[in-house]
Amino acid sequence: MTISGTELLLIGIVAVALFGYKKLPVVGRNLGRAVKNFKRSLREQDKSEKTNPPPKASDPGHTKD
Repeated sequence: MTISGTELLLIGIVAVALFGYKKLPVVGRNLGRAVKNFKRSLREQDKSEKTNPPPKASDPGHTKD
Protein backbone atom coordinates (compact mmCIF):
# COMPACT_ATOMS: atom_id res chain seq x y z
CA MET A 1 0.00 0.00 0.00
CA THR A 2 1.53 3.29 -1.08
CA ILE A 3 0.40 6.86 -0.68
CA SER A 4 0.29 8.90 -3.86
CA GLY A 5 1.11 12.59 -4.20
CA THR A 6 -2.56 13.52 -4.41
CA GLU A 7 -3.29 11.76 -1.13
CA LEU A 8 -0.37 13.50 0.59
CA LEU A 9 -1.61 16.86 -0.66
CA LEU A 10 -5.11 16.15 0.65
CA ILE A 11 -3.71 15.10 4.05
CA GLY A 12 -1.66 18.31 4.16
CA ILE A 13 -4.66 20.49 3.36
CA VAL A 14 -6.73 18.81 6.06
CA ALA A 15 -3.90 19.20 8.58
CA VAL A 16 -3.55 22.91 7.81
CA ALA A 17 -7.32 23.36 8.05
CA LEU A 18 -7.45 21.62 11.43
CA PHE A 19 -4.34 23.02 13.13
CA GLY A 20 -3.25 26.08 11.17
CA TYR A 21 0.24 26.96 9.93
CA LYS A 22 1.63 27.95 13.31
CA LYS A 23 0.63 24.76 15.11
CA LEU A 24 1.80 22.26 12.48
CA PRO A 25 5.47 22.16 13.58
CA VAL A 26 4.40 21.63 17.19
CA VAL A 27 1.97 18.88 16.23
CA GLY A 28 4.60 17.18 14.08
CA ARG A 29 7.22 17.37 16.81
CA ASN A 30 4.84 15.93 19.40
CA LEU A 31 3.76 13.16 17.05
CA GLY A 32 7.40 12.28 16.35
CA ARG A 33 8.17 12.14 20.08
CA ALA A 34 5.14 9.93 20.68
CA VAL A 35 6.21 7.46 17.98
CA LYS A 36 9.79 7.47 19.30
CA ASN A 37 8.63 6.76 22.87
CA PHE A 38 6.28 4.03 21.66
CA LYS A 39 9.06 2.27 19.74
CA ARG A 40 11.42 2.59 22.72
CA SER A 41 8.86 1.04 25.06
CA LEU A 42 8.36 -1.86 22.65
CA ARG A 43 12.12 -2.48 22.53
CA GLU A 44 12.35 -2.36 26.33
CA GLN A 45 9.43 -4.77 26.63
CA ASP A 46 11.12 -7.19 24.20
CA LYS A 47 14.36 -7.00 26.19
CA SER A 48 12.61 -7.67 29.49
CA GLU A 49 10.73 -10.64 28.03
CA LYS A 50 13.97 -12.13 26.71
CA THR A 51 15.75 -11.78 30.06
CA ASN A 52 12.73 -12.70 32.23
CA PRO A 53 10.45 -15.11 30.35
CA PRO A 54 6.99 -15.62 31.84
CA PRO A 55 6.65 -18.68 34.10
CA LYS A 56 5.31 -21.79 32.47
CA ALA A 57 2.18 -23.37 33.86
CA SER A 58 2.61 -26.98 34.94
CA ASP A 59 -0.89 -27.94 33.79
CA PRO A 60 -2.58 -25.17 31.76
CA GLY A 61 -5.88 -27.09 31.49
CA HIS A 62 -6.32 -27.43 35.25
CA THR A 63 -7.50 -24.58 37.42
CA LYS A 64 -7.46 -24.35 41.19
CA ASP A 65 -10.83 -24.67 42.90
